[in-house]
Amino acid sequence: MDIFPHHSGQNYPSEILDHSKDGYSWWFFMPIDPDEWISDIWSYRPGIPLNSTRSYYAQSRTLIIRTSNGRTLRLGPRSPKSRGRWQTRPKYKAIAALPQTGSSRMFLMTRPDLDFSWVALEQVSTWDDRAVELPSPYTFPDLIFEAEYFHTSVPLEGVTEAAVCRLRCSIVTGLLFTYSNGTRRSVGQVRFDLLEPSAKVLGGMWLALDEEELHHKGCYTGCPPGIIWFGLSAPLEESALECLEVPRRGRLDWCFDDSRCHISHHDDSRVRDEMEEVLSHEAETGIVYTERSPGLITEVIGSEI
Repeated sequence: MDIFPHHSGQNYPSEILDHSKDGYSWWFFMPIDPDEWISDIWSYRPGIPLNSTRSYYAQSRTLIIRTSNGRTLRLGPRSPKSRGRWQTRPKYKAIAALPQTGSSRMFLMTRPDLDFSWVALEQVSTWDDRAVELPSPYTFPDLIFEAEYFHTSVPLEGVTEAAVCRLRCSIVTGLLFTYSNGTRRSVGQVRFDLLEPSAKVLGGMWLALDEEELHHKGCYTGCPPGIIWFGLSAPLEESALECLEVPRRGRLDWCFDDSRCHISHHDDSRVRDEMEEVLSHEAETGIVYTERSPGLITEVIGSEI
């Protein structure tokens, strides 16, 4: 796992980014608004289903970054849907609260060979044993993924520009939207240095997804899952493309695993956020956690909490 802070107009040397440019890398881009900052960092440990081995799930923890505006970026996959019972419940642990002003340094070391990451932060606050367990995993009922998957979502109201990202094989793996108020949001997989120039969005958008072709590519040629065509006008009638028409209202959900993706439009513009449910569940408990003074915080991601 690598985290790259990025400022507008900043370019990283290709050798820094390309070392992760293989079939096992997932790219996420989270633009931060001018009045927004990273407010807190959490870790997530999935629940352990009944009759499952603990070792895999104990090593499946991941980081969750939350902003002052309540937006969340999960740096890892979501648990698949489970219809069974659980040995342990999904657990969210608060790691650090970051200051609104000033700066704090973050150190991240990843050892894929040992299945763990180590994170350290300077001049941040934390809490004594602040952790929340949910009765069951936060899932999306309309999805059919039986294995771990990634979920991204964006509102569509006010979209004025769209830029596509193609990681490999000419497949569109994600989109970056610009809104009328100047903010930006991404959906799918987006690598900032592989974004194409933005195009004005005056009406609807059309996405073409060839499930059979993309599944074949994802399995055999190392191509990422995504869409084969993106347009700002409807395809010609003689075109063989089967497209999803996306209006500038509601929201767009883009979910994927290593070989396929599931894209859907919803009239409800509210972007679903798992941390809303976590914090709501925490508030119901009535527990008040003591915040410790700023200092050095360390956390190991990938072993039992």
